Amino acid sequence: FAEQLKQRQKRMIRQACSRRIARGSNSGALQLIGAGVGRFLLKELAAEMNLNYRDFSDCIVEADDFSGLSAADCAPAVAVAYLAGEFG
Repeated sequence: FAEQLKQRQKRMIRQACSRRIARGSNSGALQLIGAGVGRFLLKELAAEMNLNYRDFSDCIVEADDFSGLSAADCAPAVAVAYLAGEFG
């Protein structure tokens, strides 16, 4: 069941990436940035699609944190909170 769910999620992400690539004029410069606890899916997909991948944690300097979560794990939640503040 878990493998089927994983493949379904990857298929949905692949379709979204393909739509975005089709709209862009310079797909050679495209870089996928993985954020959230499911970013391993994007990393796998980037390799399968021969696209550049960068982990969100490589984009920031993390403070010492002993919660067991990284900034990359929490990035989507922070983005939603930021947008809620901007548009709320």
